[in-house]
Amino acid sequence: MASISSVGVGSGVLNNDLIDQLIEAERSPTDKRLDTEKVDLETKISELGNIKSAVSSLQSAVSSLTLASSFETNTTSSSDTNKLTATASSLASAGVYTVETTQLARSQTLASKTYGSLNDVVGQGTLVFKFGEVETTLAADKSVTSFDSFTQDNAQASKSITINSGNHTLAGVRDAINSANMGVRASIVDTGDGFRLLFESEKTGAKNGFTIETQNANNGLDDFNFNQSDSDNVLHATNAVDANLTVNGLEISRESNQVTGVINGVTLNLRQTSVGEPVTLTVEADMETINKRMQDFVTSYNELKTLTNNLTAYNVEEQSGSIFTGDPSVRNLENQLKRILSSAIPVSAQGSINSLAEIGIKTDNKTGIISFDSTEFTNYARNEPEALTKLFGTTGVGASNVEYIRGNNQTKSGDYDVVVTQLATQGEFSGNATAGGSYIINAQNDDFNINIDGVTSNSITLTQGTYTGSELANLLQTQINADEKLKDNAKSVAVEFDSSNNSFSITSASFGSKSSVSFSSIDNNMAAELGLYTPGQGPRTLDLTSALSTTTDLNSAVVIDSSNDNFTLKVAGIESGNIAIAQGSYGDGDSLASAIQSAINADSNLSGEGLVASVSYSGEQDGGQFTISFNDDETYQLLSADTGLASLGINANVSSTSKADALASADTLATPFVVDANNDTFSLSLNGTSYDDLQIAQATYTTGAALATAVQNAINAQTGTGETAQTSAGSVDLSSPIDFSAANRSFTVSVDGGADVEVVVNQNATTDLNGDTQIDENDNLKAIQDALDSALGGGVLTASLDSGNLVLTGSTIGNSGSIDVKQDGRLASLSAGSVDTSTFDNTTDFTGAAFTLTLNGGSPVNVDLSSITVPASGPTTLLADIQAQLDTALGTAGLSAGDIVVKQNASNQIYFEGINAADGETLAISGISNDLLGLTGVTATAGLDGFGLSSGVSNGVDGSNATVSFQGGNQEGGLRIAFGNGDSFRITAAEEAMASSLGIKASDGSETDVVKGKDVAGTINGVAAVGSGQRLTGPEGNDAYGLALRITGDAIGKRGTVNFNLGLAEQTERFLEAALSTTGFLTEKESGFQASLKEISEEKAKLETRMETRRSSLSRQFTYYDTLVAQLNSSLDFIKANFDALNAQSNN
Repeated sequence: MASISSVGVGSGVLNNDLIDQLIEAERSPTDKRLDTEKVDLETKISELGNIKSAVSSLQSAVSSLTLASSFETNTTSSSDTNKLTATASSLASAGVYTVETTQLARSQTLASKTYGSLNDVVGQGTLVFKFGEVETTLAADKSVTSFDSFTQDNAQASKSITINSGNHTLAGVRDAINSANMGVRASIVDTGDGFRLLFESEKTGAKNGFTIETQNANNGLDDFNFNQSDSDNVLHATNAVDANLTVNGLEISRESNQVTGVINGVTLNLRQTSVGEPVTLTVEADMETINKRMQDFVTSYNELKTLTNNLTAYNVEEQSGSIFTGDPSVRNLENQLKRILSSAIPVSAQGSINSLAEIGIKTDNKTGIISFDSTEFTNYARNEPEALTKLFGTTGVGASNVEYIRGNNQTKSGDYDVVVTQLATQGEFSGNATAGGSYIINAQNDDFNINIDGVTSNSITLTQGTYTGSELANLLQTQINADEKLKDNAKSVAVEFDSSNNSFSITSASFGSKSSVSFSSIDNNMAAELGLYTPGQGPRTLDLTSALSTTTDLNSAVVIDSSNDNFTLKVAGIESGNIAIAQGSYGDGDSLASAIQSAINADSNLSGEGLVASVSYSGEQDGGQFTISFNDDETYQLLSADTGLASLGINANVSSTSKADALASADTLATPFVVDANNDTFSLSLNGTSYDDLQIAQATYTTGAALATAVQNAINAQTGTGETAQTSAGSVDLSSPIDFSAANRSFTVSVDGGADVEVVVNQNATTDLNGDTQIDENDNLKAIQDALDSALGGGVLTASLDSGNLVLTGSTIGNSGSIDVKQDGRLASLSAGSVDTSTFDNTTDFTGAAFTLTLNGGSPVNVDLSSITVPASGPTTLLADIQAQLDTALGTAGLSAGDIVVKQNASNQIYFEGINAADGETLAISGISNDLLGLTGVTATAGLDGFGLSSGVSNGVDGSNATVSFQGGNQEGGLRIAFGNGDSFRITAAEEAMASSLGIKASDGSETDVVKGKDVAGTINGVAAVGSGQRLTGPEGNDAYGLALRITGDAIGKRGTVNFNLGLAEQTERFLEAALSTTGFLTEKESGFQASLKEISEEKAKLETRMETRRSSLSRQFTYYDTLVAQLNSSLDFIKANFDALNAQSNN
């Protein structure tokens, strides 16, 4: 019987409709619950988004109240804006001002002579622009009748523009000036009669005029001259002048028409003169802007508060809440804002206002909505803007020479004690001593690159001329500070000239460990003439070591008498009585420090307050210093001091002592220094020449000077004698005997600038040439030395072997001695022709002039000179013309151009050479016709091998004596080695014990220390702070974290207390920023909602899967039962049919 595959087919009862009804009945409760939860979550997410948006709006509004300028905004109004406008900062002084402008500032304009076109060639050379005040007398057409004066502005660097064949047109000069971006703009004007080049200074003001000087000018470039020597060819169209004005009757002069510094915090914009018609300028608080900021804050807060009120409301009658009723996150938002805005800040931190209620902002206790009384607020904003700034914003109040910079979002409000343990210092370059007198700047000492705080300048060029030391210091400072690369990185220096030792010092404007000054490159003569040097060059102090520390003995005893025994102090606000140092003679610094300490501690005013002094002495060879400190890090001030105490570094009206020459320590070593076999030998390299095994005399040294002299003697024993010239080793191996008679070898040299001499080695060195009964490399050496002596004379050059290779050494000591290897080996050649070719001219006829050369017996090289012509001016290109014809012939013969070279001797005679110095090389000539060069009868010389010597000049080295001095003091000491300012030296080897004891160790050549500055150091509330330059910052993990202070002044110790205050707006902004951050509670709340929404989606997906599984199960069950019913129906039909049949039979 067929099976039933459709539910209900068998029975008509268990069908799909019934399954759907059963599934829906099972799904519906869960589905409705999840849909309800989803709608609820989506509503909460939407409303939370509205809350976050309102919080963000409030954050923006409150942020505008945190700035120092929020309540100190000012505005200006002018009675005639065509003549005068102005802008005012938060620092502006309110008032009414009368301004009369009598002259506007102008820039200088020059016009060149007229040219026919933009492409006219105007000449070549250098244009030098100098800036300053120019005074001229002009004719009616603006031509200069008299160049009266020029006062150069030393604060502005001179600028040079090179004009060459690439930019020597009128347009090219314009473009070169403009691309230099150096303070002058250029343009070209078509006057109708031709073209003029206009020069205009970019800045207005009398000091921004300029002159033009031409250097090495040709072809008319000097027509641009505008200076005291020449100004005939330019028009002085406008003069650079300052703006002149009066403000409330006070006469003012400024370089620019934007005038600052007259009215505090106000910039005047001069637009027209107003002679006889003064303009009234009103400066006042911008109450409209200030009130709007406050109203924006109130409105934003109320919008947020209204929103949260509605979303958290509870209806008592209906006993139903809103969507966020009881929500902890929203409740936290409301409570925290209420807490902050209703709180009061400490009165000591802000003055007369400490709450919002005092300035007209009231809170409705029922709704939490705030109201704003603009009249009351305006009164405070107009009269107490600083108090409002402190109420709302972040403020800090510094202490003695402590400037508050900022706090960060983790700095806590409070008072912070500041103690300074080290002041910040600046990086400094100290030049070496020079000869002094006048300094001449020329092409050999005018260019350099300097590195400031790690930034390397462009090439800087000094203006050539003659200067005093002070003038040159000013020029150096001006040119360095004008460098564009340094300016772009905000780097600058101060340059000073020390007339006592004729040296220049350059100090970085920045402070701290990143502050430094060094030269990256300098011109050849800068070291010797200006005392400037690059790292590794010039005198250098070796490492200081404690082994070379001295006693505290003074170099000269200090006598304390009535002229230098009295001073007074003020410590922690306590003034001492008269402090008297015990009179007497003091031979060491410690005893004098002890006397000063005893004198201070004997003062009853100080001791009565528990103030105890400690005085220590630190001495060096160039001076010493006393350090005074107190038991609780208290700072002090010297109120008065005897005049004589200045020589000891004790001066009135300062907060520290200073280094003093009179306190220089003697060089007596604290522990006598022993030089023995373990620390007596070292090597150094001086200007590239090595001096090995320098030996210090073994002895016991009791003074630094004696030790320095011993080291000096050890160095000068070698470096002081100089060195002869020596070649580098050749490449031919001479370690085995060679028969030079079978195959000669040669080289050509010039010794000490003399004539070129060929040295031919031709003896058989496989025999005992030197008579030592052995046949070895020394016989090769004998053959070479005999050849040298024969060609040059005995003792001129000495041959030696270095690892089997030839080395030549001269006999002349010093730089004047030289060995110039002209040719290693011999080239195959022809002797010179007989004709002096300098007599050739345009009548010389080369028609038919030809010859044939043969190299090494190969293919003939047929050279035809017929095409050569000689100009009337003479045979200036003859050599090149012959070489060109020769190269053509070489190519035809299957050789390479240049395989044979034509040359000319001192008598202007022509000869030929091959290019390979090798044994067996030959060169021959034949077939000579029209012999203009006199080549008939020349002789051929075959080539020879050489010794692998490198061509070039080797010079001797002049003797250079070092000066070694002892430096240091009672902490540590060391040796200073000085050769010449331009000399470079380095220690190449030293015994191990020398490093720690003498500071002598193998170096890398860069030991001239770049003197860097030091960062400030100290504590904030007793915790070590982070120093960077002059900035001291509270460390992480501390209430002071992020509190940044600038430390100035000269006092070490307590600087007082800094107050840091977080105003109400700042606290609010920090709270709102945190709430909205990625980890903030509002963001986390939203993330939780989104996670729950995702869970609902996942649960609905699981429900769907479960229902599908249920549907499949029901379908299988229904099918089974339906099949059973169908089978029963079928059996019933069969039985019925049988019964029907039986009935039918019975009836029949």
